[in-house]
Amino acid sequence: MKNFRIMKTLVLLVAILAFSSCEENGPIQQVVKTDTSTSITVTDLDGKSSYSITDTADISELVDGVDVFVAAEIESVGLKLENYSGGTIEGNITVKVGGITLFTSETVSLSSVESVVTVPAAARNILTLIQSSSASGQFGITLEGNTTNGPITDDNDSFTLVVTPTITGTVEL
Repeated sequence: MKNFRIMKTLVLLVAILAFSSCEENGPIQQVVKTDTSTSITVTDLDGKSSYSITDTADISELVDGVDVFVAAEIESVGLKLENYSGGTIEGNITVKVGGITLFTSETVSLSSVESVVTVPAAARNILTLIQSSSASGQFGITLEGNTTNGPITDDNDSFTLVVTPTITGTVEL
């Protein structure tokens, strides 16, 4: 009986020491990452050498069920053409999300193979954009550019531009 009491006391002492070593510096944080694509239908650009496309990107996959974002960044943006009858669209592109310019006059070659543009570190922070769009999970996206290999040639009268931002966020649980 004495051995059992000693063991019980020893186990309790070890448990108290183990739990007292845990830090309580705040809420638990977790890093989440998404690369949800947004398809933008592009019309009336046949024969044009410059363009401006405005649409809405959906990030509801990232913001659903999250109350507090501590940090949020766009690491890169993937761009790909679908249903485009021409070969490639070469030129310069500027991408803006919300009121934030991610990159300006980046040289790209748009085709059916995704072209990924890394966002400069100074332009990656989109925490205020995520916080303001967390209720709807939507934010505006604008793509502006000009071609360097001649005008856009599309026999279909429309094509799709697939925009895939890679977003990393830190959330509190």
